[in-house]
Amino acid sequence: MWDPIYETAAKVYMMKDIGKKWKENMLKLFCTYYDDKKSRDENVKNPPLSIPETEWATFIDYRLKENTKVFSYSIFIIWLPMIIEFILCVCVFVEYVQKEC
Repeated sequence: MWDPIYETAAKVYMMKDIGKKWKENMLKLFCTYYDDKKSRDENVKNPPLSIPETEWATFIDYRLKENTKVFSYSIFIIWLPMIIEFILCVCVFVEYVQKEC
């Protein structure tokens, strides 16, 4: 019999996964279609095929806000030391494995 606890856990997992994929897709869209050498108006006129120009303009405006930039930068600053530590641990592990073989 299906336990409601598992159903709740599955819903939480699915919502987190959908949110993560949505965020990754939005970043990919922005990085692919936004050219920082062009003006905002020029970028607005080059939306992805499936996105209306008005929605693309709203998305660009959101991504160019200072608050959004600061938030993205602060996340980068928080994660950077952990990423560096992970890379160093992997390097030490690889070196250890190579010595053992």
